[in-house]
Amino acid sequence: MSWYLLELLTEEIPARMQEKASEQLGEMLKEKLKAEGLDFKSLETFITPRRLGAFLEGLPAAQNDRVEEKKGPSVTASPDAIQGFLRSANVSLEECETREIPGKGYFYFVQKTTKGQSLKSLLSKIVSEIIQEFQWPKSMRWGSYTSSWVRPLRSVISLLNNEIVPLSLEDPHITVGRSTHGHRFLASKALEVHSFDDYKRGLHEFYVMYDPKERFSFIKIQMEKICAEKKLLVKEDDALLKEVVGLTEWPIVATGRIDKQFMTLPPEVLETTMKVHQRYFSVLNHDRTTAPYFLVVANTETIDHQTQIVEGNERVLRARLSDAAFFWNHDQKIPLIERLASLKDLVFHEKIGSVAEKAQRIKLLSSFCFFGDRRDFSLVETAAELSKADLATGMVGEFPELQGIMGAYYAKIEGKPEAVSLAIREHYSPLGPNDKVPISPISVGVALADKIDTLVSFWAAGIQPTGSKDPYALRRSALGVIRLILENELTLPLRDVFSKAYDFLPIGMKKEPKETVLKDLIEFFKGRLKVFLKNKEFDNSIIESVLPPHWDGDIYKSYQILEALDRFLQTSGGQDLLVAYKRAANIVDSAEILDIVLDETLLDQEEEKDLYQVFLTVQKNVETVIRLAADYQRVMERFSDLRIPLDAFFDRVTVQSDDEKVRENRLALLKSIRILLESVANFGTISLP
Repeated sequence: MSWYLLELLTEEIPARMQEKASEQLGEMLKEKLKAEGLDFKSLETFITPRRLGAFLEGLPAAQNDRVEEKKGPSVTASPDAIQGFLRSANVSLEECETREIPGKGYFYFVQKTTKGQSLKSLLSKIVSEIIQEFQWPKSMRWGSYTSSWVRPLRSVISLLNNEIVPLSLEDPHITVGRSTHGHRFLASKALEVHSFDDYKRGLHEFYVMYDPKERFSFIKIQMEKICAEKKLLVKEDDALLKEVVGLTEWPIVATGRIDKQFMTLPPEVLETTMKVHQRYFSVLNHDRTTAPYFLVVANTETIDHQTQIVEGNERVLRARLSDAAFFWNHDQKIPLIERLASLKDLVFHEKIGSVAEKAQRIKLLSSFCFFGDRRDFSLVETAAELSKADLATGMVGEFPELQGIMGAYYAKIEGKPEAVSLAIREHYSPLGPNDKVPISPISVGVALADKIDTLVSFWAAGIQPTGSKDPYALRRSALGVIRLILENELTLPLRDVFSKAYDFLPIGMKKEPKETVLKDLIEFFKGRLKVFLKNKEFDNSIIESVLPPHWDGDIYKSYQILEALDRFLQTSGGQDLLVAYKRAANIVDSAEILDIVLDETLLDQEEEKDLYQVFLTVQKNVETVIRLAADYQRVMERFSDLRIPLDAFFDRVTVQSDDEKVRENRLALLKSIRILLESVANFGTISLP
């Protein structure tokens, strides 16, 4: 079996592009090898800031011969048709065979054997095509060549069993062979490669860790070791760690100090300054407070053990934090309430208006989204009004990631109540599926008002997500509303709140009529809720049963019913009742009865009398439970009372009686039971196990 090694040496590949590039190379190799009928035992792709590569093992020595059969015209076809077939297949009539097709007659057939190509020639073609077809989010051209790459290509290793495989590249200056280079600064000589082990060993000797997983683990271990020696903790940030992995080929972790004068800054300011501008890692004390240190990952090793690197990074950080300290001190001189006027100059969206207008709508809408003590009503209005004020501060202008966070700090410094400060901080939450959901009533009220205003505004302006495109993260906003409602167990009539939000919009913004916006938004939320519930591993047919076509938008009520119904259907009683419901529904549907009023005097047999009495009791109990407690688990328990009398009814009562009135009355009884069950959920959509 054969092996093949590919390395594309280039200038620095942006860290954000590396993971997908490695995946794309693997997929392209798999697809093109499969298209040529070539199997392989294993495929490994790898990437560093300066190289993208792959190693294949277990390749066949050559492509198998391929036999193609081509059907020609009938033997009775015209000479021109036959000659045309012979020319297209490049064969003579003597090379054809005749074969009967039952019912159609005899036809010419030709079989041609195409000899398999050598592995070397196929790899030359495949890899050349991959380099030409490779897709980068952004690429560039160099010199006068039309081909492009993320950064200029420098050389290519292309080895099949230690033999160079030539490639067709437009740029003749790109050497294709067995040579590469190691670390840009730590290794000056070229590295000659004869095998994959040779390649890995040589790169390591030349200060390159070719495998990103190795660099990830190496950096993490170094950071933990350094912090353990100082009895500190590294603040874990896998996203930053992945980025740093993509910036280094020979990562070395070093520790720097933060000047004492800057330790009075909020920890979020310290962390964001270090992370966003410098890609430093924050360090914590064991009580989770910020320690006066940072970790920097250098892409080189120095004889002074990184002393100059650390000193240089400390100087840079000192300058960055001086700017942050200026913003911190200067921002406090202007109260948040006075910054509201500046929000008029900040555009939320060109079709929706300014941030100042949005803040006022949030204030108006928050009263309809607030479920706390009505005595705190003024607090939720204050928090809503000030929620966007920090967008006009210097700190948030420098670090947009700190919006909400800085507003909370400034509100607290101004003496605002803790609940107001917390609501300003939390009103953007949750930002994603794993983000924490606010639980303070004031925070929840402002967060709901903000997200609902955003959704209604975009829908009214005629802007909605299309396909996979969602540039304004409207699906994320909807998921945030769903989680806020469910995790805080809120009964919020979405249609009513959407209606209020629409009314608060200026007339010039309303490109879509109100009813269209409300209808479309309810459907949008239904779709988002279905996705959310599927991710919770609820059965799709049960989800459909609680989200009917004319869904009322009560998310929490639907979820309560879903949970209770799901638990109920996992019991034998629930399954039996579902079977009985479907039997009753099928009988009613097949009979196509009209609105016949059930007549108790026509109930003849004991089984139908018993079923009717149980039905009346269950109906009354269900109505009471829903009205007083909305306890859908108890509703399901009451429904289960119908199972035994229903079974007895079907066992001993003939629904299709010869007496028309008796028959219609029995059908009316079954229809009444069906209506009762469907008043909670559409049992008809639920799949039987």
